[in-house]
Amino acid sequence: MPVTVHAIHRYPVKGLGAEALPAVELAQGEAIPGDRRHALARAGHAAAAQDAGWQPKRCFIALDSCPQLAAVSVRRAADGHALVLKYRGAMLAAGDPDDSAGRLTLEGALSGLAGAPAKLVGGPVSRFTDARQALLSIACLSSADDLAAIVGHAVDIRRFRANLILAGGLPWQELDWVGETLTVGALKLRVVEPILRCAAIRANPGNGDADVDLLRPLARRFEEPLFGVYAEVVAGGRIAVGASVTVPERCGRLRDRSALGVR
Repeated sequence: MPVTVHAIHRYPVKGLGAEALPAVELAQGEAIPGDRRHALARAGHAAAAQDAGWQPKRCFIALDSCPQLAAVSVRRAADGHALVLKYRGAMLAAGDPDDSAGRLTLEGALSGLAGAPAKLVGGPVSRFTDARQALLSIACLSSADDLAAIVGHAVDIRRFRANLILAGGLPWQELDWVGETLTVGALKLRVVEPILRCAAIRANPGNGDADVDLLRPLARRFEEPLFGVYAEVVAGGRIAVGASVTVPERCGRLRDRSALGVR
């Protein structure tokens, strides 16, 4: 089955919902522009997070400890700068995170939701990703569907907070792509490693509840809880929803489910 781009997601604020993009231009060695530009820093970490560049995840209020943030949707206002936040479909706050008044409005609402004081940090050149290197995260719908069959209920691909969601192909094909290159027109993505998952994937993006343990089934299969892969842009270009993805021929093995404890 051909592999295509199902969705492109950018996360304006680390830990909150995705901003869906119809297309994006990617530069060599860079991630999606504006991805994780802002984050909610924990008390005592705001100054370092704002001024010292990349910081580890423990410095931020994130989904592993605050799953309710997963249910905060993000939409960019008509001015192209302000963010409109809704929680479980209800209006939460709106403001420009690069404007002092707007930032205070947003961080006040998010601190209240998180139940802990937090500082909204970031700016035009910030990048609060889990990896130091500028990478894209990729997840495949076929793997989510297979995992759903294993655990016995639907698995929302948004739990894995990927930048690129791909449709088509076989389950777990992406784990065979490590070291290989994916091509979308002129764009070339070299897959560098699988993504090691944490408790953040328990967070249901629909309601913010930590409602399912996916770590143990994944760990039983792969020895570590792996889902999706990181890739670096080795040749820049445009990528759009619906585009065909050329994947390595030597990939796409349908893996044995017995290691996951499924009879």
